[in-house]
Amino acid sequence: MRIRFLFNKEFYRFLRTYFSAQFQIFQDQQILKKNNPDARIDGDSKIIKPENVTLGKGVKIDRHVYLNCGGIQAYHSEGFIHLSDHVRIVTGK
Repeated sequence: MRIRFLFNKEFYRFLRTYFSAQFQIFQDQQILKKNNPDARIDGDSKIIKPENVTLGKGVKIDRHVYLNCGGIQAYHSEGFIHLSDHVRIVTGK
């Protein structure tokens, strides 16, 4: 049995899509951390358009938080998020 038959094209396509999406999330988090060095951002949070986010001092963003600053495409506008100092965003259960 050859190894090349263990994986098919759909599996490779899934891996490529999954890891490229994870890498984009990582890059967005790095941009947000660079622009806001005082903020604490968990590695499991997802931020869309991090360049449109401004965070104050001591802001904490916990796990599983999803922030979307992409705006509404129907109106061709972009969204912005501004958080003041010492704000904590958590997911409730």
